[in-house]
Amino acid sequence: MIFVHITSALAMGGMFFVLWGYLPLVWRLRDPVGRVLAVAVAVLALAWTLRSFWWDWARIFLGSNWPAVRDTMGGLDMNGAFNLLVIVSAYLFLRARLLAIPEPERAHWRWWNAWAHPAQRCIIPWRRK
Repeated sequence: MIFVHITSALAMGGMFFVLWGYLPLVWRLRDPVGRVLAVAVAVLALAWTLRSFWWDWARIFLGSNWPAVRDTMGGLDMNGAFNLLVIVSAYLFLRARLLAIPEPERAHWRWWNAWAHPAQRCIIPWRRK
């Protein structure tokens, strides 16, 4: 169990520093791609930090109350809240990818298929006509 807590502390510390480092960029960057990427990184770092705190550390802080609190919060269903943050982050990363497509081509793409740009590298033609 000590290995889990050491690695969790290092991961949480690293993700907290990532979050702390990217938050100012959310407000300062003027480039839309950079700003959306900064928000996506911040949301993903927040999701990881919260998830790690909940599953690795809350049981230590709550002690014998952990099972009751965990069950009150939905047990494993609590992962859904963390997963929603990851889904928001994935959307933002794909939105930034769409913004990175050159302007003349951008109208042929959407946020959900921007990952397939440029089209010649994909077997399925995802590009809109």
